[in-house]
Amino acid sequence: ADNAFVLSRSCESLRYMAVDDESRSAVGNSIPVILRAMVLNENSSEVQGYCSGTLVHLAAAPATRSAIIENDGVEAILRGMRLHPGNSFVHLKACAALANLAATSREQKLLMTKGTGQEVLQSLKTHLHDLSVLEYCLGAFHNLATYSENQATLRSL
Repeated sequence: ADNAFVLSRSCESLRYMAVDDESRSAVGNSIPVILRAMVLNENSSEVQGYCSGTLVHLAAAPATRSAIIENDGVEAILRGMRLHPGNSFVHLKACAALANLAATSREQKLLMTKGTGQEVLQSLKTHLHDLSVLEYCLGAFHNLATYSENQATLRSL
């Protein structure tokens, strides 16, 4: 079996299991494995998209959101976006994950220091005619802009 196919479907299965805070916590134990899969399969748009999709759901709870950030999840998501600039599936899932990761002012500030604003803006430009991608990119951009100290930087992009 194709390793990338198995990993992408494994991430998708984990996503289906992360339905509430209790299940997110249980599935959250797999965050390092999910992120490692993204690193080892950086050229697979399926792995990048499905793993980012799982991170969307895991980032909905504070504890798992922190674990994603602490395990370099933001960097993994941004790397996937950079390596697959024209793939709308990767960008939709990545922007949705980034939107959920930017839930508090501390997280919004941190995400901006990692270049998230620039990547989301580039995604908006690249996927200008894909309303599904735009919806999630605008959500990420909005959450980043909610933190007042990010606003000047976002305006200058």
